[in-house]
Amino acid sequence: MGDLYGLLGVEVLATEAQIKTAFRKTSLKYHPDKLKREPTEDDKAHWLLVQKAYDTLSDDGKRKKYDSSLPFDERIPKKDIDPRDFYEEYSKCFTLNTKFAVNKPIPDLGDENTPIEEVHKFYKYWDSFKSWREFSQYCEYDTEEAQDRYEKRYMEKENKKVTKEYEVAERKRIFKLVNNAYNSDPRIQKELAEEEAAL
Repeated sequence: MGDLYGLLGVEVLATEAQIKTAFRKTSLKYHPDKLKREPTEDDKAHWLLVQKAYDTLSDDGKRKKYDSSLPFDERIPKKDIDPRDFYEEYSKCFTLNTKFAVNKPIPDLGDENTPIEEVHKFYKYWDSFKSWREFSQYCEYDTEEAQDRYEKRYMEKENKKVTKEYEVAERKRIFKLVNNAYNSDPRIQKELAEEEAAL
């Protein structure tokens, strides 16, 4: 389908309002009626792509489906990371994953000066992280092609089996990310060391 965000000239995390504004600007530039010349077949084809991009990105359900199908860097920093690299590496990784967050606002990882209460709030948020990421791109059946409701029900059931596997793997990945970060966090390690010293 190409890069729909690129067609409208917006970032992946663009708001609804930004997408609407970008579509208006793009319309003035690419709509066949707005061209100061006779539109070519390429012009018409490009305009159809721009329309398709807007139709997809302005519809919440279609946008989530599209966003979920985009390439995504699922790598997680290693557990025994150098404390000097901790904030940069993990902050980058958590920020990437906020793309799929249901609950907002999203707390920030912070730095070595962040109060420990805020650090605990951060991990509490990620411990119960809710993701809207879906995996329908891996589904075997297109339910629109079902001949009747029985076939549709069968297709839905089979598709659900497939997406369930990916959802479980996604939960495990987020759990590993949070766990690795918590165990590597210099602020948590400092707190644990202080608690131990006080015994």
